[in-house]
Amino acid sequence: MAIPNSVATIGDYAFSHCEQLVGITIPESIVSIGDGAFFFCTQSTNVDIGTHVKKIGASAFNGCHSLPQIFIPSSVTNIGPDAFTDCLNLTDITVDPSNANYSDVAGILFNKTKTLLIRCPIGKTGDYTIPTGVTNLATRAFSVCTNLTTVVMPDTLQTISTNAFKYCTGLTNITIGITVSNIRDEAFAYCTGLTNIVIPQSVTNIGFSAFIGCSNLKGMYFLGNTPGLGLSVFLGDNSLTIYYLPGAAGWGAPMFGSRPAFLWNPKIQTADGSLGIGTNGFEFSIIGTTNIPIVVEVCSSLTNPIWSRLGSFLLTNGFAYFSDAMWTNYPARFYRITSP
Repeated sequence: MAIPNSVATIGDYAFSHCEQLVGITIPESIVSIGDGAFFFCTQSTNVDIGTHVKKIGASAFNGCHSLPQIFIPSSVTNIGPDAFTDCLNLTDITVDPSNANYSDVAGILFNKTKTLLIRCPIGKTGDYTIPTGVTNLATRAFSVCTNLTTVVMPDTLQTISTNAFKYCTGLTNITIGITVSNIRDEAFAYCTGLTNIVIPQSVTNIGFSAFIGCSNLKGMYFLGNTPGLGLSVFLGDNSLTIYYLPGAAGWGAPMFGSRPAFLWNPKIQTADGSLGIGTNGFEFSIIGTTNIPIVVEVCSSLTNPIWSRLGSFLLTNGFAYFSDAMWTNYPARFYRITSP
């Protein structure tokens, strides 16, 4: 579809639900694309944005399911919220390097200084590490990214915004940066692939329904004091157990946010005679709170450690026995206990 060169503005919802619209060419005369202008144009496979467009309105291309990529020219100064939400096949958002307000890294949309991650295309797959320097995630930055499996956050990140990972059902592993202080409303809502998550001690607030509907979430491990907690944070998370560390303030009640809370305090015994070489290899016993889950990991060097998992246990009756029959195959062997 070619829009006449005499047109300067595409109005709000001007082509909304034009589901047979395949190609969209926006001429040089256009300076503004209205809210929802091409909302739910599900068959559009190509969008050519003119180099004089300054504004892309809210939800402008929301629901363009067939769109694989989009290029943001240097002229654009404002992109409204949800401009590219629900573009199911979008894998690449590219920005003209001379744009003064926006940039991209590996097809993901950022502000110019790369401190704010604005939008990860829904079609992105696999694992993703957020670049160091990012301090905030925009509202719905990763929402509905159902093919992402792992997201690692940098230590520069401070805020996980509202709905940031909502409906990321392919997401099985999330590493929250140690400077994050605020997990906002519905940030991880309905992330049904999550089974365990560690909350760093920097987190002071968890917003309304932040983990609602995470139905497979089994363990949440808090490394610091009790954070402020919104309503319905764990609603529907019926298998979830909360764990906290010794010495952290505010804990002690049997429940936290309607979920059971237990002290996570495993210790390798060094004075009971179990530590050392035994009939099954290198052996030791572990004690702690009854039925807390633990993982034993091992590495062969503490200079540049690469830890690998050796086994997972429950401290049945507050006790577990561990043995490593392979210890003689290495010049050195170091062990640690972590959460699942």
